[in-house]
Amino acid sequence: MFSHVMLGTNDVAAAKKFYDATLDALGVPPGEIDVQGRLVYMHNGGRFVVRTPLDGEPAHGASGATLLALGALMVRFEIVLPRPVNEPVKALVTTEAV
Repeated sequence: MFSHVMLGTNDVAAAKKFYDATLDALGVPPGEIDVQGRLVYMHNGGRFVVRTPLDGEPAHGASGATLLALGALMVRFEIVLPRPVNEPVKALVTTEAV
């Protein structure tokens, strides 16, 4: 349904470590950082992109925001916010066979 999903981050390298490990459960190859500094995952015709905000301000998220991905497994990422800026992002990742 979507051509791509883009999320913001304050730390692309940390995001890569997290999403490489998490998306591996869906058979998604490791992401690559492009010349613009965006972390890009391509799989089954879709793209998942993670980048720092264009305006240079810190990335913000929505409390309780979720992202669902369907494949051999349904993976739910729930980012737990708000949080102090100096604390790492806490995420709840669950999988369920579909």
